[in-house]
Amino acid sequence: MPITIGDLREDLSRETMNRVESYANGLHKKQFPCWIVVCAKTDRFKSGQINASIQHYKKCPPKMLGILVWYADKEKGILDFLPDLSFPPDIPLNPADLSTKSSDSFESVAQKGEDLKVLLS
Repeated sequence: MPITIGDLREDLSRETMNRVESYANGLHKKQFPCWIVVCAKTDRFKSGQINASIQHYKKCPPKMLGILVWYADKEKGILDFLPDLSFPPDIPLNPADLSTKSSDSFESVAQKGEDLKVLLS
């Protein structure tokens, strides 16, 4: 059975959520609260391969294109996705957010970059 774009997006969504949750669970309690950032980079050694990078920060990251951000506080049991800091959300991170209506599509990356006053190359 062939894989469709929608199936791939759902798989990436589940994998991303599982990796972020596993990453947060692996942090020491002294590292909380924090912001967990996921970004994708092309592999320097394997053509066509993309690797996801996950890091955490004690301060809120600035708005940047191409990152997904969660706020985590282990003591309070919080792991919240922050859509206002995540541009663009290339994969659905909550099945309730999925829509088939074209009016619900995310604005172009170029427009978002212009709005954020960042350079696109």
